[in-house]
Amino acid sequence: MTDAVVSLADYDHFIALVKLRLGIDLGSGKAYLLQSRLQAIASTEGYRDVDALLHAIRIAPEPRFVDAAVDALTTNETLFFRDQVPFDQLKTLLAQIAAERPKIPIRIWCAACSTGQEPYSIAMLVEEESSRLQGARVEIVATDVSPKCLEKARTGIYSQFEAQRGLTIQRLMRHFDQGPAGWTLKPALRAAVTWKRLNLLDDLRTMGQFDIVFCRNVLIYFERSRKQDVLSRVANQMREGGTLFLGAAETTFGLCAAFAAAGGAHGAHIKQAHVGSFPAVASAR
Repeated sequence: MTDAVVSLADYDHFIALVKLRLGIDLGSGKAYLLQSRLQAIASTEGYRDVDALLHAIRIAPEPRFVDAAVDALTTNETLFFRDQVPFDQLKTLLAQIAAERPKIPIRIWCAACSTGQEPYSIAMLVEEESSRLQGARVEIVATDVSPKCLEKARTGIYSQFEAQRGLTIQRLMRHFDQGPAGWTLKPALRAAVTWKRLNLLDDLRTMGQFDIVFCRNVLIYFERSRKQDVLSRVANQMREGGTLFLGAAETTFGLCAAFAAAGGAHGAHIKQAHVGSFPAVASAR
């Protein structure tokens, strides 16, 4: 068997593994992406090159190598208060729920939270709007498939470059402390978020029910059947009338009857009443 054939088999095996684990279909012609994302892992673990790493993953996989390699394929581009519009809508939504249900906690889920900028943005907004919320309790749960991203998110420490992406100087000075490692969120804000490792392809029933879900810029990486599956199971974890925020290029239209677009609210989708539940699937891992 030639090296070219072995490399193709190794490549195809890894692409299938990523699709199974993450639901992401890299397709063909992405060898350059594997090279750029996996080179550091190959070097650190003592492999000659990325081809050797992929061959080892196929022939004699060690869980830590496999996990690290798959993790490296996740997209972690994010910033604070990304696409400001959903956060403006969230302020109104929080005040409305707090007025209607003053004694019941408002639960918010940030799915695929990456390195934490989105859930921390929500925590900042909740703190800033505390007087309008009249003492209502807000629970923020943030999940991601990547242990590396969650580890960084928990620290609440961001570089100057990361901090200035989306934050005004007023928010930076109000919510962060500056130190030798960068800008660190104040303890109360770090404590406002609960972090969990979760793959959106897993059974989501342990998450409980939410009033608001942020699942932005995630579905664009899934094929149609995966989008339908994820949306249906996310809907199961939302209260009737709850709001799902998707990315600007994403929609529920034609994918999940449990949602209807919120009138006048770009990117927001409302969980409909009396639609019924959907089957949950077993873990992909």
